[in-house]
Amino acid sequence: GAAAAALVALEAHDLYVVARRPAMAVRLVERVGAKAETIVWGEPAPAGVIVNATSLGMRGEALPDVFLDSATGLVDMPYGDSATRSVRVARKRGIPAADGLEMLVGQAAESFAVWTGERVDSAVFRAAAEAELENRRRARGER
Repeated sequence: GAAAAALVALEAHDLYVVARRPAMAVRLVERVGAKAETIVWGEPAPAGVIVNATSLGMRGEALPDVFLDSATGLVDMPYGDSATRSVRVARKRGIPAADGLEMLVGQAAESFAVWTGERVDSAVFRAAAEAELENRRRARGER
């Protein structure tokens, strides 16, 4: 679902879809009706913003280096207690990167508006999420 939404949102741009299972990439492109090329997992991709809509990163894994080698930005949708390894690598390389927490915060703000009719600055949701993450770290004896 997240990958399909990204394809729809970015339809005005040149799109390339990569999946660990190539048939899934083809099915996604066909289902959404996107004008996108599929690329074999682990092969170099043209320069551009990488949108990771997989679960890759939730257990410490990173996207293949070849993807970040030509990246001009990264939107990494998985979220957890800290930024994924791919986000940390991208930021270390000077590549602008948004972590999955950004997506979670955006979803929270939009959901709140839909359910209550009130708009709240997403910074409020970001602060709440970061406070909760800090509480969890302290409870585990970290940081």
